[in-house]
Amino acid sequence: PSTLGNIVEEVTHPCNPNPCPANELCEVNRKGCPSGDPCLPYSCVQGCKLGEASDFIVRQGTLIQVPSSAGEVGCYKICSCGHSGLLENCMEMHCIDLQKSCIVGGKRKSHGTSFNIDCNVCSCFAGNLVCSTRLCLSEHSSEDDRRTFT
Repeated sequence: PSTLGNIVEEVTHPCNPNPCPANELCEVNRKGCPSGDPCLPYSCVQGCKLGEASDFIVRQGTLIQVPSSAGEVGCYKICSCGHSGLLENCMEMHCIDLQKSCIVGGKRKSHGTSFNIDCNVCSCFAGNLVCSTRLCLSEHSSEDDRRTFT
């Protein structure tokens, strides 16, 4: 059980509702402030919307995959979020077969499904298994390791 009990006031969500202007991304300040100075629990960084009708914003300099303008299923382009606040330098990618599945532990996983393998999040992408590469804790992990992973 938690020592906090049911103290909801202790839980903060500094980016909900979003305090940033429409073209900026809210990022939680997890590092605190130098020498204990007061500071905001979030920062607003420049970003790009993923399209005119989208509310999703990505950080400036990020590469993202968006559907191709041709509109064919499985066809995408890679774009970067530029200093202008718009997606730019887009490159068409080879179309992918969304019917291809992955075999994981003898079981078939459809394209686009996400699941856990040990402590890593994995997904099946057009027949390829893509997983995070987080180091998993074991029963022999030190207290320092446990603090790092929580």
